Amino acid sequence: MQSPSSLPQWSSRSRAAASCSLALGLAALAHGADAQNFTDAQLAVIMKMINGSTLAQFEAAAAATASSNDSMDRAWLVLGGALVFLMHSGFALLEVGSVAQHNERSILFKNAISPTFAALLFWCIGYPLAFGTDVKGGFMGGKTGWFLATEELFEPSTPGGMPYASATYATWFFQWAFAATASTIVSGAVAERIHYSLYMFITFFLTGFIYPIVVHWQWGGGWSAEWGVYDFAGSGVVHMVGGIAALVSAKWVGPRHGRFVTQIWVPTPGTADEDSGDWYVLGDQLPTNNTKNYFKMMNKRSSKLVLDLYKDTGCTRDSLGPEVGQALDLAERTREWSNDMPAQSPVFQTIGVFILWFGWYGFNCASTLGISGDFGGQAAKVAVITTLGAASGAMSSMLATHAIEGSYDLGAMANGILAGLVGITGPCAMIEPWAAVVIGLVAGVIFVFADLLLQKLKIDDVVLAVPVHLFCGMWGVLAVGIFSSPLNFQAAFGADTCGILYGCSNGAAQLGKQAAFILIVFGWVAATTTIVLLLAGVLGVPIKYTPEEQLTGTDDHYDKSRSPKNIEKQNMSPHGQAIRDGGVQMTSASA
Repeated sequence: MQSPSSLPQWSSRSRAAASCSLALGLAALAHGADAQNFTDAQLAVIMKMINGSTLAQFEAAAAATASSNDSMDRAWLVLGGALVFLMHSGFALLEVGSVAQHNERSILFKNAISPTFAALLFWCIGYPLAFGTDVKGGFMGGKTGWFLATEELFEPSTPGGMPYASATYATWFFQWAFAATASTIVSGAVAERIHYSLYMFITFFLTGFIYPIVVHWQWGGGWSAEWGVYDFAGSGVVHMVGGIAALVSAKWVGPRHGRFVTQIWVPTPGTADEDSGDWYVLGDQLPTNNTKNYFKMMNKRSSKLVLDLYKDTGCTRDSLGPEVGQALDLAERTREWSNDMPAQSPVFQTIGVFILWFGWYGFNCASTLGISGDFGGQAAKVAVITTLGAASGAMSSMLATHAIEGSYDLGAMANGILAGLVGITGPCAMIEPWAAVVIGLVAGVIFVFADLLLQKLKIDDVVLAVPVHLFCGMWGVLAVGIFSSPLNFQAAFGADTCGILYGCSNGAAQLGKQAAFILIVFGWVAATTTIVLLLAGVLGVPIKYTPEEQLTGTDDHYDKSRSPKNIEKQNMSPHGQAIRDGGVQMTSASA
């Protein structure tokens, strides 16, 4: 190992002279065909400096410049990875704000599982499968990179630099943050009812095998990259993968108790108007302990329930009167209904979205994989594109929701921001600003209608991760083949292709490749996630909390400090009694 003190030493004057000579010499060469751009005196100075410099000085100056650029690029990846990791704070706040208070500890526990599992699994198996030397046919890596300990990792990335592959470490850190993000997408979709054991089981296989294989296809030199599919920052590789796993898991686990109910129509007694009456639902379908009472629903255009309903005690059949009771027994007219479940904090939700938006600049901008030279300019443009996509998604989802529901909705606007961000992630380096606005606008509308589709299919997605990440992720992959300009494609990848709107000869073929990639990724992730869930069932892994456990809160069933026995002990203590008398119940850990 070569220590820094044994490296060639140059005086400040020698370094300055060599750098100036190199810069001016290259400038002269670059303008060789237009020598008139320099005066005779300038050319004389350039030639004198070139002639007076030794080859060693040129090589040393070039090496110093290259080393400095390498260091900046690796620092850029570390910064980008840190920003992507910060997004887990946003996910945590968004998910905590979207669930009932008695489920907040369990959802935070799952949010802690994702990055920790991902770190260890990506270290031992995920990274070599994603970025190791290809095994066969571009399907997966695996010949190198195991445990970050194979021989090539001890070769310096820069001649004369650190005695190990520093570039690999920077890449690992950045890509680990992406892997953790993919698994966290599942967490929000299956919140409030999935057993934590099953979530850990899914996370193990998703971050250790399912996700790394797709990464290898596209970013590790696999078949899709060779075929000519493009996904700059991961609309498909990250968001689609997480969204598909979330969709399969949410369908497999089933909805939360009370999410979907059957309502019964009761005409107003004594009137002949068939449209005059109310909808009722039996309490055993709602997240309430008053299971034998009936609750009157609001008969309005919106499919949303007033959350105060759950604080009510409902009405018994007898108290509603004989005519209403008879109508309830007959149930001649019913409808399926999608409830809004109790969510504790729109403040947490909104702050979480803004943290995610902030972290997304690391997600997209650092996907340039460098900041030196022209990479800095590319990152700047990507930042602008990312901002426009997010803003446009928020605007269209807000307006679309207002058109459907007749009112503005904070949640729809916040999720519209995320929808625009996901949609812009894949094409962000290959498009112009106007295209970013169009892609974001379409993504916001896609989110709204995807949400309605999931309700129609009775798939319960607590934070609407599937509409945001799966549907808008697919749109982002397709948008590459529609809006990418030849100029930006050349700048980003050195590729001679474009989207169909620019009319190049292979534009239609590019769109076809992007669409095929979507289908193949969907098939791979859906199939492997289903196999994982089947395996969990065979092994006896608990799948879901019972309706009774969901009513009391999942916190009570995974965390010993929240068990009824321990809560009773806390309430018996002077400190616990004071908290209880104050109207707020807290565990000792929370206090």
